Amino acid sequence: MELLTLLSHWQYQSHGINSAIFNDTEIKRFIGISFAIPTELIQPFLVAVEQGNAQLASERQQHNNSQDTDLPLNGQVLQASLKNGDRTLPNNSYFHTYVFEGKAGQQITIEMNSQQIDPHLYLLLPAKERLIAHNDDISPKDFNARLTITLPENDIYYLLTNTFEAGESGSYSLRAAISQQ
Repeated sequence: MELLTLLSHWQYQSHGINSAIFNDTEIKRFIGISFAIPTELIQPFLVAVEQGNAQLASERQQHNNSQDTDLPLNGQVLQASLKNGDRTLPNNSYFHTYVFEGKAGQQITIEMNSQQIDPHLYLLLPAKERLIAHNDDISPKDFNARLTITLPENDIYYLLTNTFEAGESGSYSLRAAISQQ
């Protein structure tokens, strides 16, 4: 099967080609949070491979996934809702993905608050295939989530906002800020 035919078939089966899987268990299986390269970014590369021009197409392309939202680190509050139709993790809980560029040594605080869902946060460094931090409760009596962390390196970070339970839906607010040092 030629590459473009295979890719066209693949697009109807998935939204991307897995590039990393986060699995926090000791048993390594193909379950967990998957990170994929969107198929629309892969197709030009495959065309270039077929034409013998792969080195031209392999240059890094700009981040352009409409399902990811830029996360400002200025304390601005973002409002959103996790609901039926959103992407899901293997446990069928809904999630959104936010992206920001972080600098080594920056201390940031990220808060997710809701009156309708039990929020959960995951901070990931996809380039290194690493989970940096996660939190699902500020305290035993407060089901909102907060992360305060010093970033380990200059890179693009992904934040997953998640409902803790499968099928749980509702609105939330999200705020991220660089702490004064």
